[in-house]
Amino acid sequence: SFGWPSRDLLLQGHLFDQGLINQALEIIEKRGGDFEITAFSVQPNDQNTEFNFRRTSSCSLTVFGVDTAALDDIISRLHALVNVLESAEGSLTEIPHP
Repeated sequence: SFGWPSRDLLLQGHLFDQGLINQALEIIEKRGGDFEITAFSVQPNDQNTEFNFRRTSSCSLTVFGVDTAALDDIISRLHALVNVLESAEGSLTEIPHP
């Protein structure tokens, strides 16, 4: 993926409980892209059944596509995934390059 166009993303939500992270990475791979996870923030859910508070996680990643069109396709599919998988309460934010 060296030299491929890339975008930095922040994926947030119930990444593991609802399989959001698995599905997101699968989309990237199936569309011929590549990724590098740069940071993870994960907190366990509240184990007290009285409250049953589910905490969200976040993942910073760089997504690569063979060309700009492929990268745009991957990003649009990731946005669609976040919108469709409502139970994950996810969000996808593009981080501008410095």
